Amino acid sequence: MLSDFIAVGNLAWTLYRQCYLVARGAPQEFQHLLSEIAMLSESIQNLQQETSNPQSTLVRAGEDRVALVSQVMSRVEETLKELQKCANRYEKLGDASQPKAKQMWRRIK
Repeated sequence: MLSDFIAVGNLAWTLYRQCYLVARGAPQEFQHLLSEIAMLSESIQNLQQETSNPQSTLVRAGEDRVALVSQVMSRVEETLKELQKCANRYEKLGDASQPKAKQMWRRIK
């Protein structure tokens, strides 16, 4: 189960870094999304620590509570994967290494 938290945490951090690279000059909604992803990444890291500590409140609450958190994490992972697909699709639009004509063509497509 800890490996699931690590995988989701890594996905959140990767998505944050990918979005951060193109965030300058982006609309305020995008900036807000970036901030939310950063907070989500931090929350996942905290949950990783909680699940690995036998004395934590979460672990002492019982297996049902840990299972509930695990279910929530799987839903978070699904959402992050969808966001990752969007980020990958739009990342191509801002590739500065491409000639201007190719960038323009991608935007038109």
